[in-house]
Amino acid sequence: MDSTNRQQASRRVTVRKDSEHGRLALGTFALRGEHGYSIVEAVVTITIITILSGLVLSGVITARRNAAVRSSSQQFAGHLREAATLAQSSVKAPGCGSDQQCSQYEVTFTAGSSSYTRQTPNGFGVISYRLLGGVIFQDGGTITFEYQPPVVTASSQGSYRLRHMASASAQVFVCVGPLGGVEVRPTGC
Repeated sequence: MDSTNRQQASRRVTVRKDSEHGRLALGTFALRGEHGYSIVEAVVTITIITILSGLVLSGVITARRNAAVRSSSQQFAGHLREAATLAQSSVKAPGCGSDQQCSQYEVTFTAGSSSYTRQTPNGFGVISYRLLGGVIFQDGGTITFEYQPPVVTASSQGSYRLRHMASASAQVFVCVGPLGGVEVRPTGC
């Protein structure tokens, strides 16, 4: 390269001379010769990194959804157990008179919703809860816990599926037994 061409090249891009081989190089990209990387190699490397990043990000999103569903199902199961315990201990809900039957507790939830309530069948002591992280109930229903000595009974037995609203594969089942037992399982009851 003569001096005129070298001056024009230095105006457009920063050019350095590889002292070992006497060739011109731009950053780590060689303009010619065996040192540095070609633009095609750089594009291929960036493409591979992008694809791998997408796969990792997809896995992280799936893991977060699964964790949200597991956490919400444990929360819901805990509130079901609490309702069963309140019924068993014959604790009357706030606002319930002494002449009223208020030792039963209902947990009510709606399909496609993330909110649910706990109350007495008479409507006393209503407490509202919400599932977090985009988790919803697949089906709706009401479960009533009642103490009939010597055991607590549940009016609705079976499995209740909680899932993430953005992914049908992120799901967990909350199982309620006839004696008021509550379990969380990854598959149906």
